[in-house]
Amino acid sequence: MSVPPRPVASSAAPPATSIAQVLDALARETLVAFGEADGGASPEPVAPEMALRPGTWNGRAVSLATTIHRSAHRELRMASIVGAGDSICSLTVLVLPRGVDGAVFAADLVGFGGVARVAILDVLLPSAEDDTVPRSTRTERLALGHRLGDARTALGDCADAASPEAISQAPFSGRVAFLHPRAGREEAFVERLPATFRAYRDAVLFGQLDHVRRPTGGNERFSHGPFLGALGRVKKQSKIVAKLFGEAWCDDYFQHVFLAEPKGPFATASEFAGSGVAGDGGPSTPGPLPVSDAEVRRGA
Repeated sequence: MSVPPRPVASSAAPPATSIAQVLDALARETLVAFGEADGGASPEPVAPEMALRPGTWNGRAVSLATTIHRSAHRELRMASIVGAGDSICSLTVLVLPRGVDGAVFAADLVGFGGVARVAILDVLLPSAEDDTVPRSTRTERLALGHRLGDARTALGDCADAASPEAISQAPFSGRVAFLHPRAGREEAFVERLPATFRAYRDAVLFGQLDHVRRPTGGNERFSHGPFLGALGRVKKQSKIVAKLFGEAWCDDYFQHVFLAEPKGPFATASEFAGSGVAGDGGPSTPGPLPVSDAEVRRGA
């Protein structure tokens, strides 16, 4: 299974790729990569009313589609908002460990009017202080920091980092890439964004970071528990998705579906019997993490 190549016009200069096209391609590619990294994955059934939700924004139709896939020890959650005529689009991706204190990949990519507006990418490691884990683990953490720092730098002169105040609104790590395209450099930003996204995603999928965990046992909460709780508070405070799809529905969606604790590890094949891909299997995102209502209005 592979992502089909994007068709290119026969003219000498190929047309610019819209942010909506990029997000759709990254979602399909990520589903393939997740299965490859974990030796296969199965779709998790999602209730129809949660898998695909219609809404409106300034009188225009929008929809939010969600799909969840599970491997033996991880979950992939992808959600996309798509609006008519590229009026709004976003892709939110979470890769979460199931029942282990492993690494988390979190991404939120957002566009308005066919133009990229914000990209948030992070890799969260188990909640142990660096000086409490073995030296080899500390070395791996340092190497990861340099690798992701290089990925952020690759966006170079076409991106600006968000303010510290904006970053503090959500449970980001020091490795976060929270970037906005510079005015007039949006096309370059979109062209370079996939490489940065892949660097963060593949650090978790293929970097064996799920094995970086506390050296001793115990009954501490998994590292993703506090993260999901904090992320839920950010989503609720933003009110953006609630305006599009209804506050009561969004509360239920985040609490019981997209930001719910992952199911336990080592699921058997029988757990997936008869399951199908929720919705159309495409991307769908509950919108930006700390992006303000004012940013939504600017995209109108």
